[in-house]
Amino acid sequence: MQDEWEEDELEIMQQLFYRFPILETAYRITQKLRLWYQENIGKSMDKIEQELYNWCDEVNQSK
Repeated sequence: MQDEWEEDELEIMQQLFYRFPILETAYRITQKLRLWYQENIGKSMDKIEQELYNWCDEVNQSK
């Protein structure tokens, strides 16, 4: 989604992320989950479950 930002939006977000790094972490993790949903069409349930657990681990580590 960052690549869809206009130049002024990108500048604002860079300043925001610089000032509040936790927001950048939250944004990155959220985007990763959105991408995970898009990429899991047709995968086995075991693979999907493992990737979701990996994402949950990343969220817990970011705290």
